Order: sequence, then C-alpha cells, then structure tokens
Amino acid sequence: MLETTKKQVMKKVNRVSVWFLWLAVFAAFPTIVLADESWTSNVGNIFWEKEVNNTVIFQYATPNVYKGKTRLFIRNLVPDTVGERGSYTGYWTDDSKGELCEASLTDPTGTKTKRWGRFSITFEKQDESWNWIGYTGDCFDEPSRKITAVVETD
Repeated sequence: MLETTKKQVMKKVNRVSVWFLWLAVFAAFPTIVLADESWTSNVGNIFWEKEVNNTVIFQYATPNVYKGKTRLFIRNLVPDTVGERGSYTGYWTDDSKGELCEASLTDPTGTKTKRWGRFSITFEKQDESWNWIGYTGDCFDEPSRKITAVVETD
C-alpha cells in the first residue's frame, strides 16, 4: 500500500511540475514578444534591447564618428505595455569615447560614461503598432533634439 501511495504522490508532483512549467512559459510570453519591437528613426534603427527591473532599454548605433551604442532608459514602461502607452521621461547613455558631461553616470547595464543626458518619449498608436517621438538633451539640459520612430514591419 505504501508503494501505491508513493506512485500516486509522484504522479501529482509531476502534474504540478508540468503545470508550473507551462505557467512560467506563458508568463514570459509578453516579455518575449515585446523584446522584438524595433523602429526606424531619424537616428537609425532602434530596438527594444531588454528590461532591467522596472526600466526598459532601447538601443541604437550612435550616429557619430565614434561608432558606439546609445541606450535609452525608460522607467515604468514595462507595466504599461499591455494597456495604453503614454508619455515617459528617462535618460540616455552613450558608450562612445569622449566626454560630454562633467559627471560620470553608470547605467543599469554597468556601462560608466560621461556621455549621457535626459530623455522624454511619447508613444502614438497607429493601427496595432506603437510609433513614438522622443527628445534628448545633453547632461542635465532640457531634452530638445527630436527622434521620430516608426515601428518596423515585416
């Protein structure tokens, strides 16, 4: 009788394990889909790189002679992606050589740089896609350089 009970318990454990595995896969699905977002813009192709805690990171090739990576950090976008997107503020960093600001900033990816600034972004829904307009500013300056991004389609 003890052997039968062990087998029944193992069957239940296996069923629960499979259920939790499926739950984990489906819970990660929105993140996987969102990570595929990319846009064509006046500064080049921009893509949704990853999320760190409650911050989304967009990335594009720095449009200058240094050929670095520029990252846009947008807080609180992650919980808002299922519903309506709106306007957000954040900051940008650039891992190119050279100094732009007096102070260094270390971003969530661990990159320490003196090339950073403020950023604002407003999403606009067109059909089922999210285009956006953003503005960057150097260091603590008010964001004023415009980025216009249109979602890439297959």
